[in-house]
Amino acid sequence: PQLPAEVLQGQGNVTEQLLAFIGHRASKTRWSFGPQDACDLLEAMYDLGVYDDHLLELVVQQLRRLVVTPECTGPLFLRLLGALAVLPPEQQRRVRYQIHRRLRLQSAVSSRITEVADGDPDP
Repeated sequence: PQLPAEVLQGQGNVTEQLLAFIGHRASKTRWSFGPQDACDLLEAMYDLGVYDDHLLELVVQQLRRLVVTPECTGPLFLRLLGALAVLPPEQQRRVRYQIHRRLRLQSAVSSRITEVADGDPDP
């Protein structure tokens, strides 16, 4: 896919433009990604100091699937929790709200925490 003209011309903050472009592309298709991808995206937003609410919402929408997939090993699960934990307060509230209102997600996260704490790092 071609980058938006604003990015190619160097107008505006390139980081924000790229995140907006990713979010725009993701909203047009069913964007499915793995736990490693989610961690990378969240950590990139943290490192760059730019948080995109739309991309965060896409991650949270798929959080249950990410947590229960066999790809989500114990260390990767802890990395994902860590990436969510360092979000700014407003984004943390959004994530907590989603976890509290979605019982299946809440149960999946709770089960994974227990499994990792008990020394069974893989789902």
